Amino acid sequence: MALIDDILDLMDEGLGLRRVAEELDVTYGKVRWEVQKHNNDAVRSAPKPTAQRTNSAVTPQPFVTYVWDLETTDLNSFFGRLIVASFLNLNTGEMQTRTIYDFDGADQMEREIQLIEWAVDRIEEADILIGHNTLAFDCSFLRGRLAAHGEHRPLPKRIHYDTFQMAKFAFKGRPQGYSLENLLDFFHLPVRKDKPSKYEWADSVILDEVAVARIAQRCESDVIGNALVWDVLRPYYNAWKGR
Repeated sequence: MALIDDILDLMDEGLGLRRVAEELDVTYGKVRWEVQKHNNDAVRSAPKPTAQRTNSAVTPQPFVTYVWDLETTDLNSFFGRLIVASFLNLNTGEMQTRTIYDFDGADQMEREIQLIEWAVDRIEEADILIGHNTLAFDCSFLRGRLAAHGEHRPLPKRIHYDTFQMAKFAFKGRPQGYSLENLLDFFHLPVRKDKPSKYEWADSVILDEVAVARIAQRCESDVIGNALVWDVLRPYYNAWKGR
């Protein structure tokens, strides 16, 4: 059996990455690398949105298109901290994910501002952004955290497609709510909402490194799922806009 199969089996039992590493007698870095590779392989093998030359809401390549998501410790930018950011490049299939522990800093605040700057850099290099409720939450949270760190500047304006808004106003199919979880289930897509335990969420709030790594897996899963939701919703969006 491949190492990733053993890792996934233990994760299904509720073990975090460090516990998995201990059980398998391998390094934490090796476990994380295997999980990252597994997630990237899932992105490449899943149906990918295509940029059609005509009648499409997506600008054709070579414009850089990211599906993105953030994970935070709270819903407001006063108490909350950014702990994970994930960006999937639809041109290349490459997933880029960073947590606060991917940066060197004297304390958690220094690591967080580096993560925020990394996320803003990805937004700046994008031509098109796709997210789920990212206009209402993720963009607002980033602006708030920038200001909290003394950086009073707006995010760069980009073409931004929000699948929450697209499902609500373009699809209008009454799918029992417009959450990503409901849309993945409603459209019978091959990704299901990743649900860390309440203990992992609680540990992530206090910035436990193992818990943050677990939340990073959820962030990547949401990005992959939203890429598939985007592909389904594009025709409804085009019809809504009369394209």
